Amino acid sequence: YLLYENDGTKRGEKHSLINIIKDQVTKGSLLVSNVRKLSQLDENKVNSLRNINLLEKMNQAKKYVQESFLDRDIEIFDSISIQEPIVLANELLLDIFENLIINAVKYNDSPIVKILIKISRQIKNSKNFIKVEFIDNGIGVMNKNKEIIFKRGFQKEKGTKGMGFGLTLVKKLMKIYDGKIWVEDKFEGDYTKGANFILLLPEWR
Repeated sequence: YLLYENDGTKRGEKHSLINIIKDQVTKGSLLVSNVRKLSQLDENKVNSLRNINLLEKMNQAKKYVQESFLDRDIEIFDSISIQEPIVLANELLLDIFENLIINAVKYNDSPIVKILIKISRQIKNSKNFIKVEFIDNGIGVMNKNKEIIFKRGFQKEKGTKGMGFGLTLVKKLMKIYDGKIWVEDKFEGDYTKGANFILLLPEWR
């Protein structure tokens, strides 16, 4: 940093460069972490499932993301219709939430990133689930990519942005939890207005 103080670079340019470096470090760390955890899942090295306080993990994830993207204007809103949702999962639930919130920030060209997190209860096939929705104002997901973005090896098309290893990790974890994940348009029929990533997590009873 001291080198930049003496090279005539404008203060604004220095600040921008530092933010770029920080962003690349964050992306690199997340990629390494996701690859390592995917490898552990492939080798069935995952801790047994137990009751997890969903809101505790969600608050940790929101704090981490906001501290990792200090150069972005991020507004996260909550809509919670149940008290103290407890789900059947493990500590890697935090990784699911972090990856989904990070994607909502990274793949967003809006001046202000707006994310609405809705938490509710849903009964499906006589089983109780906690439904978690991550609704953003980002670039959205084209219809033809709504399923394949969760598959390992999915490559971004030329001129578009890809979601990386994060969603592959999320998909594998949701399968372990006996849950579900899918993505819809924020506004049905117009993917360009943002995405809604939806989780169904088995409720702990």
